[in-house]
Parts: sequence; C-alpha cells; structure tokens
Amino acid sequence: MKTRRLGTSAIAVTDICMGTMTFGAQADEKMSLRILDQSFDAGINFYDTAENYPVPPDPKWAGRTEEIVGKWLATKDRDAIILATKVCGPSHGWLTASQRAGMTALDRHNITRAVEASLSAWGQTTSISTKHIGRIMARPSTKRWKPSTISSALAKYASSAAAMRPAGAS
Repeated sequence: MKTRRLGTSAIAVTDICMGTMTFGAQADEKMSLRILDQSFDAGINFYDTAENYPVPPDPKWAGRTEEIVGKWLATKDRDAIILATKVCGPSHGWLTASQRAGMTALDRHNITRAVEASLSAWGQTTSISTKHIGRIMARPSTKRWKPSTISSALAKYASSAAAMRPAGAS
C-alpha cells in the first residue's frame, strides 16, 4: 500500500483512508470489525471516524462508531494506526447533531466534551499523542471558528500544542 505525508507533517498515511460512517447502524459490530480487520490486513493504516457517526445522525446510535473502532483498536498496535475524527460543528440547519443536545458550537467547552467522549470510546482516557493531532479542520461556513480556541481546547490532551496546526477547510 502506498503512503504519503499528511500535509507538511511527518505522519505517513496510506493513500486509502478507511471510512467508518456506517459502523453501528447499517453495518453491525461484527461486520464492522471484520471490515476493519480486512482493511488493516490489506495495509491500510488511516481510519476516519467522527463523533456524529454513524449516519444519519440519531441520538440512539450517537458515538457507536467510535465505540466499535475503540474495541478494534484494543486488538492492534496503536502506533500502527492513524485515526482521524471530527467534532460536530454548527450545521446551519443541514442536520441536527445527536451529541450534546444539539449544541455544536466550536468553542472550548464543546470541543473538550467531544474529545473526551472520543478518547473514552477509543479506550484512551488521558492523552492524544501530538503525532496523532495533525490538523484541526473546520468548514469555511463556520463564522465564529477561531484556530486559537480550538488549539487551546486540545492543548491539554497533547504533549506539545505547537504540534497542532489549524486549517481552515475540510
């Protein structure tokens, strides 16, 4: 499997990123774990999830994808996996977030709650290695998005806030 650098970072990811947005709803846990194993066995090291998965968003399934990914992560060498996740930001009516009672402001409070929920689902409760924090993404339509707010919210989870580079588009 070919790899490339993630932006200007030293992180090498496979050309294929395995998406997980159906895990826990359309794909049950058993099938999801099988898909993840087959992807890993094929050489994929880059996996994408989000706090709002599976889709479509539904409070009864909220966070289930990250729980499944966490269960799978417990069976792998964590350093062999690059895991991307996303915080649900304002959707301006496009969808209603199933987390935090629909409160999706990209502020310190909501980002912290989202990161803590993701870490818990993944079986990690204390930190994110800075090599796993590459870029913080926000949609251009997010009018109040401030890179400094996002970086400061994540700083307590990383050994070096300087390793985080905010970006302006997803």
